[in-house]
Amino acid sequence: MSLARVTLYPAIAALLAVGLLVACEKSSVDEAFVIDEPFEQVQIHLEHGDLELGVHDSEDAWVERSLSGPSGGFALETRVEDGVLTMDMRCAVPHTCSVDAQVLIPAGVPVNVELDDGTLTLPERELAAGAYALDTI
Repeated sequence: MSLARVTLYPAIAALLAVGLLVACEKSSVDEAFVIDEPFEQVQIHLEHGDLELGVHDSEDAWVERSLSGPSGGFALETRVEDGVLTMDMRCAVPHTCSVDAQVLIPAGVPVNVELDDGTLTLPERELAAGAYALDTI
């Protein structure tokens, strides 16, 4: 009985090692899109990564983001509901990915940002991670 247990442990260890290697396979994806639904306010939550906010002369929001982490390891949601554009950019498993995003919105639109880890860059300043309520950019 103890001999079977000894030979079984290396087999389990090998299976676990292969599973961890597959789960840790990193990918990198760049994407860009336009949000053309009307909105009056923006809320952004970015878990890990850098966020650059700017303004432009369009009524749309333009988003470019670079995703880096395990394949399938992102929890991304973008929606417009009741005049609020909401963007959640998180890791499916905490601390395993990063999202660097550049977002352009119309001038005068208020923005709430929650940045857990990274840097918030605005046209005239750079801010550390934290929660910010910006009347305008």
